[in-house]
Amino acid sequence: MRARLAWLTLLVACGRVGFDPVGPPADGPDPIVDVARDAPAVCPGGTVAITAGARVCIEELEHGFDTWTAAVTMCGDAGMRLCTGAEWVAACENATGLVDLLGDNWEWVADMVDSGIAEKRGGSTVCTDISSHVITDPYEVRCCKDL
Repeated sequence: MRARLAWLTLLVACGRVGFDPVGPPADGPDPIVDVARDAPAVCPGGTVAITAGARVCIEELEHGFDTWTAAVTMCGDAGMRLCTGAEWVAACENATGLVDLLGDNWEWVADMVDSGIAEKRGGSTVCTDISSHVITDPYEVRCCKDL
């Protein structure tokens, strides 16, 4: 009994859940492993991870032109959100498979500069280029998905 109590105390102290209170299995896989939590995240189709191992995915294609407010709504309706400026830059510098991310395309990001003014990214061949504009003008949109 004392060995079982020591095993249980160790599991609780480590913050492990899903344990067998009787003790460790004699053989076979450890029932403590939470496969859903420990498994690598997989981005949904049409998206890629912003960096290796990231739990945020970005769409490979932009959606064309829309206002910032409409972009927020569109991403939300798709179960996503506008990417932050930092996520956009990370994806630009690290992700592969992104189409029309750089060049003369500006894309809205979630960051607000002031009331009615939001950031946009892109517009050149440098990932860190940034500008801001009134949210009522249309720019391209690319959404992010948290895993």
